[in-house]
Amino acid sequence: MTRTSTRVLILVASLATLGSCASPPPQQQPDVQVDVPANWTEIPLSDADVPDSWWIGFKDGNLDALIAEALQNNPTLREAASRIAAASATTRSVQAGAMPNISAGVDASRTQTVQSFGGPSLTELETQRIGVSLNLQWEIDLWGRVRAAQTAAIADREAVEAAYYGARLSLIVQVTKAYFSATESWLQLQLANSNLDSAKELAERVEDRFKAGLRSALDYRLALADVAVTESRLESRKRLYKLSRRQLEVLLGRYPSARVETSSALPNQLPVAPGGLPAQLLTRRPDIVEAERRVAAADARVRAAYLDLLPRISLTSSTGLASDQVSDILDGKFFVWNLIGNLLAPIFDGGRRWAEISRSEALEEGALAYYVVVALKAFAEVENSLSNEFHLRRELAALQRSVDESAAAVEISTDRYYQGALDITQVIQTRRQYFSSESARLTAQLALLNTRVDLYSALGGGFDSSSVIENRDSHEGS
Repeated sequence: MTRTSTRVLILVASLATLGSCASPPPQQQPDVQVDVPANWTEIPLSDADVPDSWWIGFKDGNLDALIAEALQNNPTLREAASRIAAASATTRSVQAGAMPNISAGVDASRTQTVQSFGGPSLTELETQRIGVSLNLQWEIDLWGRVRAAQTAAIADREAVEAAYYGARLSLIVQVTKAYFSATESWLQLQLANSNLDSAKELAERVEDRFKAGLRSALDYRLALADVAVTESRLESRKRLYKLSRRQLEVLLGRYPSARVETSSALPNQLPVAPGGLPAQLLTRRPDIVEAERRVAAADARVRAAYLDLLPRISLTSSTGLASDQVSDILDGKFFVWNLIGNLLAPIFDGGRRWAEISRSEALEEGALAYYVVVALKAFAEVENSLSNEFHLRRELAALQRSVDESAAAVEISTDRYYQGALDITQVIQTRRQYFSSESARLTAQLALLNTRVDLYSALGGGFDSSSVIENRDSHEGS
């Protein structure tokens, strides 16, 4: 290939790179009406960041290990990660559309012509041609239409990345809650065992008194009925404990065999409450950042749709060697090249381009509306978590008083029954009240833990939007 042909291709390729670079759209809050207060209405919080590994604050090494296992093995999270790879490939494909399309070709032909000059004789003429070519096609992105499409693709990928972080946070929250739930189920099971032991002990003492003629058969039958009811509740607790462990194992990516190790106690103290202001939430939650990136992508597609109304300029270049002899292919004397410019201006397309503009604008309006939905849902989750924690603390304190008083009532009623001052139904009722209060206390303690987990999640769980948006060097084509 001659020096001239090489320069032609270099010139065209250099021109292509001038307009091919697209940057990610900057992060900015969409122009929507969301009234954001200066602070939370329930309980004011500091403006401190949520810790990245907030679950460590519960000081449970087993929980830490299970979360690490889930992040490594959970198939749902791996599926979310695969969507990032797919979105990255789509971005590269869109970016490639701004670059020249260069192809190489080899063609060979043989033609035979039969000529007659009015007589019986025929003349056969056979020709052949062999060529090697290098072809280039490129649309000059003079108005930025292709760059707008690239920007939209980059924003789409950033939205998928934010969705991955949202799935990761959701997984951590689910594992933490499932772990606490399994622990609470184990404690409820131990409580049911204790309840059954207490019921059996009471029935044995009533039986002894019945045989001695000190108590009626009715007392004995009621005591045995209470044992049977307590046994049924114990089986229910065993079933729920196995169910809770299987739910946890599925999140871990394990076979659900109900053998995962849980803790023997729920945390008595909560970690330090995370901080954050309502305005900061818009950049701290991965679902809000994802929605904002969808708006940015939709806005870029609206620009691309309008720019599609403008003329397109394209270049077509071909260079190569052609001869009727294979031996001449490497000879520069048989070099041929061409460079063609083309201007294509839309005149009539049946309204297709304007329809695409309308569609893009409608999708942008939908993305804006969805952004508002996600933002309001996020604000509500924080407010609900703060409110729930306030009331659950008061509920838990009241239940603890109920447990203490019920325990004292059990002791008094049992003594009075043996003294003959009470009947068996009052003893059974008092004992049930105690175990019911203790069970409710465990449930409220679990709810308080889950509410704190919900607060960490509602505040973004340590997510940093710069890991998705501001790392410009990691974006292809930037």
